[in-house]
Amino acid sequence: MKVTTFGSCRQHSIKNNFELTSIQETLTYPHFTKEIIQAIEFCKGISKITPDETKICFRSGILNKTILNVEDYSEDFNNTDFFVIEIASRNTYKYQEKYVHHILTHSGHNFNDIENIIKKEQSDSEIEEDLIRIRELLYPKPFLVVCNICTFKEGTRYKLNLLLKDLTNKLDIPFLDPSSKLSEYDPHSIYDMKMEFLHHFTDMGHYLIGLEYAKIIDYYYKKYLDEKDKLYTQIYYVDKERIRLHSSHGFGDFIKGSMFLFEHSKKNGYVYKIDFSHHHLSKFLYCKSYKNIEETQNTAYAFWNGGSSGTGHGDQDNYLKYKNVFTNMGSEKNITDEIKTFIIENVLIPRIEFKNQLNILKNTLNIKNYNYNIVHVRTGDKYIVSKEEDNIYIHNQLQLIITTLITNNVNIDNTVFITDNKSLTTLIKQLGLKTGSEEKGHIGNIVSIKEVYDTMLEFFLMTTAKHIYQFSVYDWGSGFSTIVNLLFDIPITTYKIS
Repeated sequence: MKVTTFGSCRQHSIKNNFELTSIQETLTYPHFTKEIIQAIEFCKGISKITPDETKICFRSGILNKTILNVEDYSEDFNNTDFFVIEIASRNTYKYQEKYVHHILTHSGHNFNDIENIIKKEQSDSEIEEDLIRIRELLYPKPFLVVCNICTFKEGTRYKLNLLLKDLTNKLDIPFLDPSSKLSEYDPHSIYDMKMEFLHHFTDMGHYLIGLEYAKIIDYYYKKYLDEKDKLYTQIYYVDKERIRLHSSHGFGDFIKGSMFLFEHSKKNGYVYKIDFSHHHLSKFLYCKSYKNIEETQNTAYAFWNGGSSGTGHGDQDNYLKYKNVFTNMGSEKNITDEIKTFIIENVLIPRIEFKNQLNILKNTLNIKNYNYNIVHVRTGDKYIVSKEEDNIYIHNQLQLIITTLITNNVNIDNTVFITDNKSLTTLIKQLGLKTGSEEKGHIGNIVSIKEVYDTMLEFFLMTTAKHIYQFSVYDWGSGFSTIVNLLFDIPITTYKIS
């Protein structure tokens, strides 16, 4: 197995048990995520760094004052079996729109424009976004994220390590915290102690952490190889051709099909994943899977009303043999706690900024979790997809809905109205009632990021409600709010409207 490390000398322990490529020693020791991305892009030949800029961006270029050529790295990169990524710092160093190694700020390297190197601290959401980009760049090769060594449960380094542990868990990326693994040993025997700031391992430390690297790399590489032929993926992806062939399948369809395939995969011994990495949803929710766009587009479709269409993959009974599928099949009955947990953890965990905006919206609406009602009004696809308007119809429907709520003793003042209809949202606001966002989008259609964002804000408002009152023009109600009832156990009362 060939291993490439993007990190510092703290990864030298790996060479005790694996063959290392030359990339680390001949290119750079990156410390922050933006620097790591820049180095990976350079090795892949997709970087915008000029030959002269390699002398200031990368550690070896700085030390040797020489141009680095991408041709010297591409073969090693392409032949790598497993990558180790060390994220050691939040601090970024930027010079003329390129990220540079921190030693460029040291006077001993004779760089005459140090004052124009911009130092900045990355936010949690920036690091989150960079981890997703690193996964995309390294795909399909497996990789391990490693944090810095830290023996204190406080400070910026400790907080960064906690963040990385949390993010890698939500993205299903292998993670190693060296200090946690070696916590039973006397720190003076395994670290080169410089007051409370640790830089390096001692020889004993390298030996011990090398054993841990060997175990974790072997484990995840074997897991990667074992799962390759067993992987089964529900893929949610939208483009015009899919809509033409299969129509628009909404968020409820996606979740329902995902639950169905969970049971199918479990029964057949598959490793099951859910992938929406090329859907706008991935901008707001953590996606634990990643497929490239070609795999995403080569998806077999199967629906209740027949078999796969447009892909040549046979009928509904045969589509399950294909590894990348989309289905809306599934029952809304007998959903086990195991399925609920899996769907929530693999689809419905909000990303950092989206979660912040959701909390801001709740504060604006002056509502507390599990202490407010939701009225969800589904007026039909002609309003959300075709963007038709019928203000008289909308006004009459709202009057009927409010009358129904009052008759059933629902506290209107503590109720948030959400709907697929922009005109209805405007009318609700005019009446001084609480409502969500104005932009509406059918998740299974070609819509803007803003429309998906606003629609999902309303979805997550339902997940912490006390009660949902669903009003729908469809006999089956609405998968959008029914799914919340199923997965989050929020009580729901349904009404049919004409």
